[in-house]
Amino acid sequence: MNNFNYYVLDVDKLEKGDVICTTSKKSFISGAIRIGTKSNYSHVLMVYGYGAFIHADSMGVYSHNIQRLIFRSVDSVKVLRLKQEYQTIIPKLCEYLKSEVGKVYGTISALNAWLKMDFISRFENPSDIQFCSKLIAECFEKCNLKIVDNPKECFPRHIAESKLFLEVLNVLKKCNNKEIDFIKNTENPQVLQAEIFTKILTKIKDKTNVNILTFSEAEIFILNNPEFDLAFKEIYENNGYKDIHKIELQRNGYRYSTYEIFKKHINMSTEPSRQLDYLQKIADSLITERFNQVNQYVSIQNEFINKNNRPSVFYEYLISFYSDMLKCQEKLRQNILEYKKQA
Repeated sequence: MNNFNYYVLDVDKLEKGDVICTTSKKSFISGAIRIGTKSNYSHVLMVYGYGAFIHADSMGVYSHNIQRLIFRSVDSVKVLRLKQEYQTIIPKLCEYLKSEVGKVYGTISALNAWLKMDFISRFENPSDIQFCSKLIAECFEKCNLKIVDNPKECFPRHIAESKLFLEVLNVLKKCNNKEIDFIKNTENPQVLQAEIFTKILTKIKDKTNVNILTFSEAEIFILNNPEFDLAFKEIYENNGYKDIHKIELQRNGYRYSTYEIFKKHINMSTEPSRQLDYLQKIADSLITERFNQVNQYVSIQNEFINKNNRPSVFYEYLISFYSDMLKCQEKLRQNILEYKKQA
């Protein structure tokens, strides 16, 4: 792979709520969508945290690492940012987006939107599935902003041309060899995450005989169906819910270790200052996210106790897990501050 012909997004120039329109000149499906919709773009995704985005692809609706996106040319990408007068909705917009994680991809629904045909209901329930532009359009509609009249008929072209946004320029940079090696030669944990989440949701549906589509729905379901409390905890526990965090600890354990180990690793970096700034942004973003998750599950746990006169083992499992993740990020921030203090 020639690093002079490939580009990545500069995560420091992106903001939460940014919508990214992309295309692939090599993909037949991408080409068909661009031709069929008279657009330069075939896919859309949304930034919801530092270096992280959510989109709907063939694996379903999941989060991914922006640093793993690679493009052959600068015209393969268009970054859109909400106009200033609409930016107050961004926190709620991202919450709606995250609540869709786990939904399956609707191939027939995407085709239906393209052809504007009515046979979709014979094969797929539109509320049960997502495709990339429908996901984005629905999240905006829930915040009382319409990209199109009907989200089920939304395409990347509609988003790319929407008057709700301004284009953000100069957000691409040429790949260096380290970035190319990271993208090509390291396992993508987000792929594993998608597989694990799909397996968990499938087992939950089988256990309950209820069409539970997302993790948000699963977590609320227990409030009114406490008889599944232990079963849900065991499904999460036995099917790898914590595996992504374990991979992070294996790959980047120095971040959450003692200060001496952290310091030794940073000192081996060719650009310690840049590395610290990058880690600081990750820690700040994830501390806020994990803190909110812990509080959310504590609140739901309290509601469960009020209804059932006992705590939920499922919510306790989630509180413990996200509390541990929060402690890791707090340790990372502590290490960063200590390094900067001694520098």
